[in-house]
Amino acid sequence: CLQSHRVYLANSSVTINGGATLTIRPGAIIKFANGCSMNVKGTLVVEGTRAAPVVFTSDKDDDWGGDTNEDGDDTYAQAGDWIGLICNGGRVQLGYAMLRCGGFGQYANQGDATVRCNSGMITMDNCTVEGSALRLLGANGGSVVASNTVLNDGRWGWDGNVTFINGVVNNCTI
Repeated sequence: CLQSHRVYLANSSVTINGGATLTIRPGAIIKFANGCSMNVKGTLVVEGTRAAPVVFTSDKDDDWGGDTNEDGDDTYAQAGDWIGLICNGGRVQLGYAMLRCGGFGQYANQGDATVRCNSGMITMDNCTVEGSALRLLGANGGSVVASNTVLNDGRWGWDGNVTFINGVVNNCTI
């Protein structure tokens, strides 16, 4: 369980193995180093709230959780800083989550979207996915259901088997 209102730094990719469950509490901020991802083969439950969303972002993102890479103003978060959240046969339940600055194109074989379902199921409610170098949301296999979700600032909004209910797609070139 990742606790509320704490900042976590992933310097390497994180895998939730089959049979395991990771629960992330409201207000947690998870920052990923360049080229890292979260791979879900088990279960991920994100329990953000409107007042305290769970944030997945780049370790260069000083706007959320402060200057965790301790470089002052030398770097700043941008699209493609980390790979993204990838469901590989597991189950992902995102509630009030923000996912920023993912979709690292160099790792397209691992998932070229900030949120990608290769197999399994992702459900999203009241989420924001923004600042992706390629896709914001995608499904190569399995399925994604996104309700009350905003997709903002990506090359593609979504692709694949995605059910998009009562959401907004903004500032995507394709």
